[in-house]
Amino acid sequence: MTEMPHDPRADAVTRPPPGAVVAPPAGDGAGAAAGGGFGLPVAIALIMGSIIGVGIFNLPTSLAGIGPITLVSMALTTVGAIALALMFAALSRRLPADGGPYAYSRAAFGNVVGFFNAWSYWITAWAGNAGIAVGWVLYVEVFINKGQNKLITILLVLVGLWIPAVINLSGVKNMGSVQMITTILKFAALLFVSIVGLFYIKSANFTPWNISGDGAVAAIGAGMAIALFSYLGVEVASVAAGKVRDPDTNVPKSTVLGTLACAVVYLLSLTAVFGIVPSSTLQESNAPFSTAVNTMFGGTWAGYVMAIVVIISGFGALNGWTMICAEMPLAAAKDGLFPERFKTFQRMGFRSTASSPPPC
Repeated sequence: MTEMPHDPRADAVTRPPPGAVVAPPAGDGAGAAAGGGFGLPVAIALIMGSIIGVGIFNLPTSLAGIGPITLVSMALTTVGAIALALMFAALSRRLPADGGPYAYSRAAFGNVVGFFNAWSYWITAWAGNAGIAVGWVLYVEVFINKGQNKLITILLVLVGLWIPAVINLSGVKNMGSVQMITTILKFAALLFVSIVGLFYIKSANFTPWNISGDGAVAAIGAGMAIALFSYLGVEVASVAAGKVRDPDTNVPKSTVLGTLACAVVYLLSLTAVFGIVPSSTLQESNAPFSTAVNTMFGGTWAGYVMAIVVIISGFGALNGWTMICAEMPLAAAKDGLFPERFKTFQRMGFRSTASSPPPC
């Protein structure tokens, strides 16, 4: 009789604390069934909403010091992002369990590697939320405070962090609805710039092609190092697989389709912005997409509309990443690699979408 391969996920058996409501075992789909779970459209929105945050709207300024040659950097980075999406799609078919990179590394290399993967990913998730919130509040202050009172700025950042947390605590359905709405709005805005902006391109703005002072290869490499961060989030559907219905089907599809959709608007919108606004102007702009739409239509009203889009975009990203902050330690706690506390559902008058205290 053939011996079945050993599954390291079965190594740890833990006992819940008294009175705790224990989350279902990793990857069994019970969590998704209990809360309704995400279908394919919301799973795609989770991918796109997590990838498209605040960073893409500031990316042209970051790349402008190198020049339009960074469009090549973005294209090559996009190829790498799609390759990563295909890899995560393949892995999620073989192991449709929540935890994503953590679950895959633990299944392949054991508890020690799995633990360090979960710990490092969790740190980057909640630390990244702080970065998104700081970028988000800069656009909020286009309309209020305008950076005049630092205390108000701090309070606005806290609002940006806690409202998504409350939405997540209110249940999977509410979190998914917010994610869907915010993703549609920001994707539509990027798609508008991607399509309409192409008609305002001036070829003269693409010269000089490389203003970095380095060779073409070095310039492209420097641009790729910056552009890479705009694709963070291709793995989030696999991390939250326990909240997705039919994860062996919907997680791979959402990962690939969401990444491809982001890739299209990223490449087209970045091309449009570089073609509409000279690199010298982009380097000085704090809101390059607002500068681009103001150039397209004249005046400042279009820039205000784009600022609102960035506020919505950042809020949607915070909504998705807040869930990921809970899902990663939840998956590790189910396997006994994180404290028991992380795999319980707190009774707070809300129906929690994931683990609760300590909050991330």
